[in-house]
Amino acid sequence: MNKVYFDTDVLIHLLVSQEPDKAELAYPLYKASTDNNRFFSLLCMQEVAYVLHLLGQQPDNIERMLNTFLHSEPAPYDLNQMMRGIQLAKLVGFSKY
Repeated sequence: MNKVYFDTDVLIHLLVSQEPDKAELAYPLYKASTDNNRFFSLLCMQEVAYVLHLLGQQPDNIERMLNTFLHSEPAPYDLNQMMRGIQLAKLVGFSKY
């Protein structure tokens, strides 16, 4: 079974409608996946919390939104994955988020 990874941008557009065209794309992607084949990383969940805070969401709302995804058992990450991420970011460029 193929797994579908949801990154921070997709989850943010799923949770907070900033750009309607992106929100319209995020929801069907999420809905088409299932609990069995969708996954997130713990790093992604941390990024989502941070971005939601930057967007003015209240702590209780952020917690509620994150709890929506935590039942899927987010994938952990370790130092090797972090180092790989840094190398990839150096190739494609670091961004604000």
